[in-house]
Amino acid sequence: MAGSASARSQGQALAPGKRATFDVPVVVPRGLPIDAPVEIAIIARDRGSSRSARATITGVVRKPTLCEPGQLTRAQYQAKITELRAAVTAGDIAQAQFDKYDAELTACLK
Repeated sequence: MAGSASARSQGQALAPGKRATFDVPVVVPRGLPIDAPVEIAIIARDRGSSRSARATITGVVRKPTLCEPGQLTRAQYQAKITELRAAVTAGDIAQAQFDKYDAELTACLK
């Protein structure tokens, strides 16, 4: 999202033509509506020459799914329900959301 805080990875020394893999956390604002575009800009800098390269990735906010139908064990279901109950207690989600998630999880049971 334009104007949001930057995330950085630890600097890595690379030989010319080589690759590196790294993880950088991306925080998507909770208030974005379903189907909203999210642009992620990636900038690589060469400290020695001060040159940089930029690339962007555009993602789309999609409705989250909790599980794949028919792939959830009873133990996994119970663990997820416990987490969701804690979220209700903490005020992070409403009871109506809990009920919706519970229905989705039930449909995923083996």
